[in-house]
Amino acid sequence: MRGLYKELLFVLIAAVVLSACGGTSSSDKKTSEEKIVKEKPYKYASMKDGVLHLDLNEARKHSREVKLSEICDSLIYIPLETKKECLLGRNINGIEIDGDDVFIHEGWKLLHFDKSGKFLEQLGKTGRGPGEYVCGGFFIDKSNKRVCARGCYRYIVFEFDYNGRLLSDTIRFKKHLQNMVYVPHLNTVYGSLSYCITQKSDRMKEYNIYSEINLNTNKQVGTVSKFFPDKYYADMAKISLSLLSSSIYSIDDDLCYQELGSDTIFKRRNGISYPHIILNNHEFMPKFTSSLFKDVTVEKIKNNSNSITSKIPSMVKYESERFVFMDGYSDKKYVFDKEKKELIALEKSDDIIFKNDFDGLEDFKGVYSCNKQYIYSIASSDELLEKIAELSDSKDVNEEYRNRLIKISKTLDEESNPVIVLARLNK
Repeated sequence: MRGLYKELLFVLIAAVVLSACGGTSSSDKKTSEEKIVKEKPYKYASMKDGVLHLDLNEARKHSREVKLSEICDSLIYIPLETKKECLLGRNINGIEIDGDDVFIHEGWKLLHFDKSGKFLEQLGKTGRGPGEYVCGGFFIDKSNKRVCARGCYRYIVFEFDYNGRLLSDTIRFKKHLQNMVYVPHLNTVYGSLSYCITQKSDRMKEYNIYSEINLNTNKQVGTVSKFFPDKYYADMAKISLSLLSSSIYSIDDDLCYQELGSDTIFKRRNGISYPHIILNNHEFMPKFTSSLFKDVTVEKIKNNSNSITSKIPSMVKYESERFVFMDGYSDKKYVFDKEKKELIALEKSDDIIFKNDFDGLEDFKGVYSCNKQYIYSIASSDELLEKIAELSDSKDVNEEYRNRLIKISKTLDEESNPVIVLARLNK
């Protein structure tokens, strides 16, 4: 009996040991797999102390073509009504959409269309007389249904309601703003400034990154750059060379900005700036020095070209909830997918960025603008008609898209206004 007891005790102990050391339970296995996924390194990216580091150098070595379906789930085409009072050239500077309202900054004017493309009105009058303005940028305040346009010459912000009625022209700013951004919860307008690089200009002593105007108090203050010490300007050539001082945008109602020549994108919250993204790009995009500025200036004089665009470091242009879009050298652009944690250097030709695999039109031109839902592009009517004609007989095109495009083509001719292309971003 005692022998049997010892034998049963041994079997029980062995069973406990085997269960502890043997096969892993399904819950333990799941936890282990989740840990592996979480610890999987980012592709050409990493997080350090809560700051995203993007290795543009490494991504650049492995650039690839990106299909539009990798970042978007559908396309929407909006043919814009063609009338004498709303004719658009190809000099379109900005598009903003709020529900059924579409606002387009083209040349010096600001036009209002609905979501079907029907022209509604021009906001205000173009000119330099009383109550007139030359549009130099705009933003929309969705919560209060107003449009604010920046006057180029008199430095006034003109406020309109969505029906085109002028509400105010009392907001004034001291300096010429670029890339206007509106942060609703602060009721504040931000805009990057220009560096004017010339030995004779007083403006080169300011080095502003951006300027902000609080619409409640109508006061303007500037944030001063510390990135360019005076020694960088000691040997400037005696011509003017104007450069945007920073890339500036808004994400989650926070201001984000990147100073010219800096590798860091800052997010500003509660009056304090925090590092948000750091770009490792020095191998291909050298830091600014006085000699670089001088060389670029001389080259510009010789070639009469905008060669400076190929010298400046990458700038973050747009950021949605999931994606970050960046300009780099003139032959590369980058996109970072926050969900896949993947940084991609995009192969492109001219201004064609993504391979359009939705409807057979083959390409999606440069990211024109971006919000939390869409990236926007512009297609001229003549180019669109030519491409639609090419795909009409193709068997490789999605039937639904082909029929939709053929229907659009029947409303267009070569003299028609352009077509807005909206690509809805993946969530």
